[in-house]
Amino acid sequence: MQNLLTYSLYAFLALAAVTLLLYIPRIVCWFGAFAKPEHPISEKQNKFAILVPARNEAVIIKQILNCFKEQTYDAKKFDVYVIVKDEDDETINICKDFGYNSFVAPNQTNKANALDACFKSLLAKEDNDYDDYIVFDADTWLDKKCLEEFNNATATGRDIITAKKLVKNYSLPKKNRGITSLTNGFLWTMMDQLGNKWKSKHGYRLMTITCGILFKKEVVEELNGFPFDKTLTEDMELMYHSALQGYTEYYAENAIIYMEEASTMKVTNLRRNRWIQGYVGAKRLYAKRLRKASNSPKKKMEYYYLIGIYHGFVIYAVPSLFGVFSLVLSAVLFFSGSALVVQALLNVLYAFAYAYLTLFVLGIFVIVSDSKDIKTSFWQKVKLALYHPISYMRYTNVALKALFGSHPTEWQQIERNVTEPEETPETKKAD
Repeated sequence: MQNLLTYSLYAFLALAAVTLLLYIPRIVCWFGAFAKPEHPISEKQNKFAILVPARNEAVIIKQILNCFKEQTYDAKKFDVYVIVKDEDDETINICKDFGYNSFVAPNQTNKANALDACFKSLLAKEDNDYDDYIVFDADTWLDKKCLEEFNNATATGRDIITAKKLVKNYSLPKKNRGITSLTNGFLWTMMDQLGNKWKSKHGYRLMTITCGILFKKEVVEELNGFPFDKTLTEDMELMYHSALQGYTEYYAENAIIYMEEASTMKVTNLRRNRWIQGYVGAKRLYAKRLRKASNSPKKKMEYYYLIGIYHGFVIYAVPSLFGVFSLVLSAVLFFSGSALVVQALLNVLYAFAYAYLTLFVLGIFVIVSDSKDIKTSFWQKVKLALYHPISYMRYTNVALKALFGSHPTEWQQIERNVTEPEETPETKKAD
């Protein structure tokens, strides 16, 4: 039994080292967060069609509509289309009061259906003179220069442009600023500053999220709508499809939007379940074709970044399995009266410490890289750094359900944080 305890610890340490070595290309992206932001400038003012899927979102829709009114970009250069499901949705009247368009897509069962119907309708218009299309979620806040910076980013000539995403809960009432919601908001910095920024600069595939994203007209015309409705995470289907089609992508760090995080753990887990299950489901749809297309070193590295979440799964599967194994062994040794139970429990502690410390380091990178946008006190940041590992360890159950459970197909309504839009955070003005 002594040998089993010792060799299992050695095996754990060896596997942990291997998984970390395999994760090095992803860690390289973290350091890209500290590079000076790019700031392209467009000489042309493009005309945008802005699509906002908003089924049953009357309680929240005024916030983003007010954000459109406050934009520094010429109001004559963009039209807003708020997509609803029912003709009697109160959102329609609210949009009319603001002077914006509503579009009814009665057959939608998910966000992709709503976007697809609206895109098709716009493409069929004879007087369609839009240069680009932008999609925002209904609960999103926009920095006042968001559209202006999206337009500047079009100077890069990329096919798809994604905004910088921040958590807006720092500007919400105290009840919406619980430690769980704030640490879950770290996800956006991990995705963008610690990932998309470096990958954008070096021409690798980005993590595309359809809550703040621009498509060139040619992309929408080629897609003939938005045909990504096989899972509940249309953005992950888009990401994989874009890789196969060779669409070019750009991370617009100056085009800033603010994302809503749930104020309760229950809703947070609901969102996590939906997103991770959709990510896994989308990969299953595209993995075979993507592997086949990975026929060069650059393509192989691109595939590595596309399935990056799986590398995270593996890193934390190792201590999780070792921890469970050691815990079971501890119980056996305890009931048999063996003094080796202490060593077995130490192995459990080693597994937990490894998982905690790796996530703690990640949290420190998040806080340091985006410190000016994590609008809270020093001591609150310390608390967030300490709690972040615990919060993200809770993804274990979510990952297991996604990998081995059933995948939902029906979109579920999420409760919203209702706050007056004049509390929209101000960001640092561009020089």
